Amino acid sequence: NPLGRSSYKDFTILVDEDSFGLNRDQLCIALGKENIQTKKYYCPPLHLQKAYSQYREQYIGLLPVTEQVSSQSLSLPIYSHMEEKTIRQVCQVIASLHERAEEIRHLLVESEETSH
Repeated sequence: NPLGRSSYKDFTILVDEDSFGLNRDQLCIALGKENIQTKKYYCPPLHLQKAYSQYREQYIGLLPVTEQVSSQSLSLPIYSHMEEKTIRQVCQVIASLHERAEEIRHLLVESEETSH
């Protein structure tokens, strides 16, 4: 519809740890440290949510793609009047995190170990 307008509510990416260097949760933490707010909207997937716990057993092993996508999905900031400058900054931070993935992963693991 040419008269329709997007709400620009979600911009979700899938984070592949092998190719990016960080998993979804590590990227989420690293972006948060850069003051970039993200959301894990699809985690856990519906069949693993507490409200459906009585059905969980019957779905074990039946929805591997759903579970994989859920563990990799991360929604980045987006809104209808987002300036291009802000989009570029988010992209630059993500690119920088990818380039420094090994260092960041090491720092996050160290941080997690000292917090226990």
